[in-house]
Amino acid sequence: MGITINGCHINGNNVTIVNGRIVSGGNFFGGEPKKINEKKSASANSISRITVNCDCANVQMNVANTNSVDAHFFGQVTTDGTTEFDVSTFGSEVKITVKLTGNSMNSDLNLLINIPARMFEMITVKSENGNIIISEGVTTKKLKLKSTNGNVESSAIFEDIKANSMNGNAEVYVNANSDVELDVSSMNGNAIVELHNISRCNLSTSSMNGSVRNRFHASTGYVADGEVSSMNGNVRVN
Repeated sequence: MGITINGCHINGNNVTIVNGRIVSGGNFFGGEPKKINEKKSASANSISRITVNCDCANVQMNVANTNSVDAHFFGQVTTDGTTEFDVSTFGSEVKITVKLTGNSMNSDLNLLINIPARMFEMITVKSENGNIIISEGVTTKKLKLKSTNGNVESSAIFEDIKANSMNGNAEVYVNANSDVELDVSSMNGNAIVELHNISRCNLSTSSMNGSVRNRFHASTGYVADGEVSSMNGNVRVN
């Protein structure tokens, strides 16, 4: 027994579909396997903001010896739709967009972004169906990370961070060089913060259906303010 969605037949038991994508269970007919390997770049001269909107891939941002914002979209997916990949500049902002249309399954798509090793005003990364990793060395005044179905992890240097996951863990590793403001949360996962170079911690911690553990040990350094919370997971501050 099965169902047909937009001309694609899906059958099986306990089929979970999120935003038109088969997350678990079922067999998919009507799509074709596709391999993707695309690279695009934009000059980083006079750029202070980077915005990433991705609905179908894991996103990782690293620093590199480059004067540009370099994006590499690669992997494979079975789909009856098309992929869209764009890197554009709007004033002082670089926008990177990845979209997957139609129905899909067996997705293993990745977006790797290399940026210069310097301070940015704001970096925003959103992924509907994928993990987000911001690597050590990325430096920005404000950092906003949000995943609907995936984990969020940051080792960046920042002054203000919002790291939120709906269905995954949110993990932030802080190596402060200024006072920091944190908003770290997960609806259905753990929220974890590890503090370094922090002398005073004013973090509110809470979990509705999980445990809370705060093992912060003060050192010389700066002040951490904000909130770490989870609805259905554990909260850890170290």
